[in-house]
Amino acid sequence: MRSKLLCLVAAVCCWPCAAWADLGQGRRALVAGHYAAALSELRPLAQQGNVEACLLLGRMAENGWGMPRSDITAWRWYKAAADRGEPQALLRAGQFAELGRGIPLDRRLAFGLYKRAAEAGNAEARGRMGEMALDGRGVKANAVEGMLWLRQAAAGGDRDAARLLDRLAEQHRLAPAEGYSRP
Repeated sequence: MRSKLLCLVAAVCCWPCAAWADLGQGRRALVAGHYAAALSELRPLAQQGNVEACLLLGRMAENGWGMPRSDITAWRWYKAAADRGEPQALLRAGQFAELGRGIPLDRRLAFGLYKRAAEAGNAEARGRMGEMALDGRGVKANAVEGMLWLRQAAAGGDRDAARLLDRLAEQHRLAPAEGYSRP
């Protein structure tokens, strides 16, 4: 009888319950490096579809914070948040698809994820789309479209896109755009 009671108490104490989970506490625990506490707060929320919790668990899995480092697990959490339209998760999932991290390399999928992130206002995703369009990765090569995405990304604050535009201009592969100023 005593062992059954101990098992019941252990199960109740260890059972993740989203009602007790707190996103703010999970975020604070993660920032403080208290990964076990972050995991116990975030996992129940993510399992119920909280996009920020999914995104944070993706980062934890990607970096091995409080769990074994795993691109497969990171991809799953990023994809779960991306499926709900979270712009940063769309970007991260696109990067994983483009590089074949956690899933087989799929540049078409990456481009589509970047496009959804760009449509949600993510400047870095616009920059990635611009590079892919210039090089013909995941989409038919199109210099005009690539430059358009890169200029939008640079105007939105993406420094990598601005540096690429500067390099292209230095190589005389790009005429400076009217109204473009480096962020």
